[in-house]
Amino acid sequence: MDNLYRREYIFQDQPNNGWVSWKGEQKMLTPGIDIDVKLRSGRLIYFRSPDCIGGNWIHDGSGRDIVAYRIYPKAAELEGLDNSEVPF
Repeated sequence: MDNLYRREYIFQDQPNNGWVSWKGEQKMLTPGIDIDVKLRSGRLIYFRSPDCIGGNWIHDGSGRDIVAYRIYPKAAELEGLDNSEVPF
């Protein structure tokens, strides 16, 4: 498998491996993107649309609060890579 498909390589050149801190402010993510999120509990949720994650965007102090997210590059940005295998 081409290493460029693996999550750790997709984000390797971005500051903090692509993670953006989230403090509960208004959600400003565009529909149609895919993201990973880190929850306060330490759990990671991979490759979802922001709307599929639901109410976790509102901080209530629970372990379900989102504390960081990172956005996947669009398919066009990965154009030319062999996509014959599932990347994750």
